[in-house]
Amino acid sequence: MDPQNDFNPGAGPGDPTGENAGTTISAYAAWPTVAHVNLFLTAAGLSLRLSSGDAETRILFAADEVIGELERTTLRQFIADTSPTVRFYDGNGTSELDIDEFITLQSVAIVGYQSDPGFVLANITSVQEFGKPVTRILATHGAYPAWQTQGLPVAQIFPEGRQNVLVTARFGFGPYVPTDLWNAVCGEIAARVGAEAVYDPAGRVSEWQEGVEREQHELPLVDATGWHEAYRKALRRYRRPTNRKLRRCTIRMI
Repeated sequence: MDPQNDFNPGAGPGDPTGENAGTTISAYAAWPTVAHVNLFLTAAGLSLRLSSGDAETRILFAADEVIGELERTTLRQFIADTSPTVRFYDGNGTSELDIDEFITLQSVAIVGYQSDPGFVLANITSVQEFGKPVTRILATHGAYPAWQTQGLPVAQIFPEGRQNVLVTARFGFGPYVPTDLWNAVCGEIAARVGAEAVYDPAGRVSEWQEGVEREQHELPLVDATGWHEAYRKALRRYRRPTNRKLRRCTIRMI
């Protein structure tokens, strides 16, 4: 299994069959809230030095920073669309097209197809692979030689073009944020605000020597919780594969 495409969303809100059903943690359809971050801080024995209102604002700022960094680094959409949206892709002249990760597919149309600028393709299906998000759509099933030997019409394809394939779907990595990623994001938010809670400009004594009265100070850290390391690992694990970030430049057209 490709670790960069692992997909294990776990249970979500309203899912009575998942492994997390019946627990208090069932918010994987959205990013962690202030209450979730406070739960992590409390578990580590940390509390912010701000009033409740200011502490909430500071956590929200940190959450925006962490989530923005995650999305820019992984180039993925982890919170699925609530309703179908439209995106355009370059047709590649074949019967298979790789698009952004999606949950449900509504329709696929070809822009500028002869006299019909919105020609809708029929019988479009998606490729389902165990443990991976859905990214591939098919216009035709079966082996290509079969179309010739049986004397059938030319197979339906996605015509070559620039931004000529219009896809309407609910885009997103999965129906819920993967549980390990959700916890890593919550821990990273807690780590960033928790570092401020334990910060002391004077530092703390890390070494003492009485003979020469030598004293060495260092700043206190929250890395012992393992939150930051878990977040860094999640960034690497869920980073979009390089071959899916690069635009295909081999299409033969002017």
